[in-house]
Amino acid sequence: MRLRSFIVAYVLVLAFLLMAVRRPTPRPQNHYSHVVDLTDPTPAKANSETRSGTRIISPAALIPGTWGAAQIPAERLIAPLVVMDLKASSAQISVADIANWEALHGYVPQGAIIAVRRVGSAHSSSSDQFPVSSDAGQFLMDARCTRGFIVETPEASLAFTGDHRWHGFHPEVTERFAEVARGVRVLLQEAVSLSWEPPPAEAAVEEDGRLGPDAAEEDVAGAFGDVLDGARGLVVVNLYPMNRLRVHAFGAACAARGRVLVLERQAAAMADWPLVLEDVGAVLHDPRRYCVQLEFASLPTLIDLRPPAGSIYVHSNGAPLGPYDPAYRVMEAWVRALGLEFVTLGSGGHSRPADVRRMVELVAPAVVLPVHTRRPEALLVPGVPTLLPEVGRRYTPADLVPPP
Repeated sequence: MRLRSFIVAYVLVLAFLLMAVRRPTPRPQNHYSHVVDLTDPTPAKANSETRSGTRIISPAALIPGTWGAAQIPAERLIAPLVVMDLKASSAQISVADIANWEALHGYVPQGAIIAVRRVGSAHSSSSDQFPVSSDAGQFLMDARCTRGFIVETPEASLAFTGDHRWHGFHPEVTERFAEVARGVRVLLQEAVSLSWEPPPAEAAVEEDGRLGPDAAEEDVAGAFGDVLDGARGLVVVNLYPMNRLRVHAFGAACAARGRVLVLERQAAAMADWPLVLEDVGAVLHDPRRYCVQLEFASLPTLIDLRPPAGSIYVHSNGAPLGPYDPAYRVMEAWVRALGLEFVTLGSGGHSRPADVRRMVELVAPAVVLPVHTRRPEALLVPGVPTLLPEVGRRYTPADLVPPP
């Protein structure tokens, strides 16, 4: 023990001497114990031929002209790795398990990747159940901005469409997803638009000339430009900050007409937009030079902004989403009380019924599972079986896709 202490002390003294001589520029320290390269296809075991690893699909593979694999900044490929143990007594990690983990180790770092390690668990790696409960997963993604999960899975290929949109700014990205996923065994298909009978009309423009719920994003951006052309006062926008492409399109439309789009701080961070609403006085001084984003909770700010005659309030898929939400009437009351013109400009966040079926046809899976819909039975594509899961039943990979 004395020898170890002597060695540690000697190394420290030597380090101090070197620092005193060279006086390097201080660098921020990280708090990682070590670095794990998740793309390194090293053998899983010394006596096993099984190899594990991941591959990178670069942005350029989806959108030409964007980053290739060699151009992605290193900081975008590095994230804290958090390992949580799944004990034998549990089938899933719960919110309580996360609280216990944070009590011992501190908060889960923002933007981390969560790896689930099974410790003596009776639920093997071939279990069909995702090892993180829905509540725990929601908490990690919403409160801790978790980037992803690493779990052990059975040998079955699966693709999940998420809320894809062929009518977005980059339909080629959605098409590229279908190409990459083609031939998977199981496709989890978002099917919100199939929830109604009959399905809503797929009209980009209503009979009265207003944009329909399935308008393309380019149409929304163009209509916003038309609103700006007719605005004689302040333009207030209630939008969805995570639709970054729309935020930036609105910002470009404002700039092209001599206006500046400013967002509340949290919305600006989510939208990756550099201009933040900080000085209400500047807007008061010349409201015709500004477009101001305000979320529902910030409607009282309109009192301070004192919109002049000719001002417009644009509701563009921000909360509250529609008249079915009681808060929508409150928003309308604020707009009327302050004398603003109310304009609705938006586009559905989910694929149209025809595009839902189009995705299934292009991917051509062995089986499709409709999710996020009130009418899963409405997803019928010739040649592709539809599985309608039974409530309370657990499914194995063999149940999902029976062997031929």
